[in-house]
Amino acid sequence: METTNQGSSAPIYLFLVVMLALMASLAAPALIKAVPLSNHAETGHAAEAWNASKIQDHMLAGKCSPKGYVCKKLDTRIQYCEIGKGRAIGLVIGLTVEKVLTGFEGSVGYWKNRCN
Repeated sequence: METTNQGSSAPIYLFLVVMLALMASLAAPALIKAVPLSNHAETGHAAEAWNASKIQDHMLAGKCSPKGYVCKKLDTRIQYCEIGKGRAIGLVIGLTVEKVLTGFEGSVGYWKNRCN
């Protein structure tokens, strides 16, 4: 008589669900509403192909899935989307005063860690 161990996969599934929820809670909130632009965000990179206004519109339209994180010591959160060929578009958003401080295109490496 052959026996096989067909234990329940429920504990593993539950562990994965809990870990994903924990990881999601540590990430910066996705951009789900329009945030007012600071004066610099409106004018600082206005002539560039990707400026704060265009980037925010792009994210709000669901044309990319922003990644993000919070820089508590700088009182900001960063939202960025990779656009290919090692490039990304990103926004720096104030936490205490919720305003887009700036936004522009840069390398993915640049946008991955702006807390330093």
